[in-house]
Amino acid sequence: VTVAIGWKVMKKSAAFWLLALGFMLVGAINAMIVVNTISNMTSVVMNGETIVTGGHDIAWASAVLSAELVLVVFCKVALGSMYDRLGLIPSTIIGAFTCFAANFFMIFNTTDWGPILGAVFFAFGTCVCTVGPSVMMTKEFGRLDIGKATSIMVAVQSVGGIMGAIVSGQAFDAALSFTPAWIFGMVISIITGVCMVASVKLARKLVAKQIAAGAPRVDEEGKIVEGSVATA
Repeated sequence: VTVAIGWKVMKKSAAFWLLALGFMLVGAINAMIVVNTISNMTSVVMNGETIVTGGHDIAWASAVLSAELVLVVFCKVALGSMYDRLGLIPSTIIGAFTCFAANFFMIFNTTDWGPILGAVFFAFGTCVCTVGPSVMMTKEFGRLDIGKATSIMVAVQSVGGIMGAIVSGQAFDAALSFTPAWIFGMVISIITGVCMVASVKLARKLVAKQIAAGAPRVDEEGKIVEGSVATA
């Protein structure tokens, strides 16, 4: 994006707020899985009573989680490469799918393959939280005011994380099972993908509108080039 958009335009744009909603939901998914992964594979103690969830021992669950954390390192690089090679929409769809798949496989917590596959898919899905905001913001809206706008996006994502942790805890208290939380995660994974894809398409229209309105160009650092007019 070489045309000046900036925060004043972004904050009035549906593209920005759809993206914010998408990242808020991703934050919720991330928190639900992060805070409940071990408990989902092992057991939970409530009021002195042990409720068996996955039935695996702590050592096995810890090994799965450790392998997931190692895989995350490679998935961060992979997602960044996908954004560059495939573009925003295909990468967004893949990210939403991996979040959906992670929640789906978490349901099969009494098996060995369920938690393992859930960890593999979540290793990629969680990278949407860390790699996604800066990349998507820059590619959709350019670099003008990108620091402020991205900070707001990350803050909204953190709010989603708080909500996700609370909702998943309440869901377990009500059902004595994490399955309702994972089903909820599957639903909001789909909503996340829809919001983010719609945001990309609306951002493209916003860029074209700014160019048609004669907005100035910005350089590679996001600074306005005085006296310039952006062209398509």
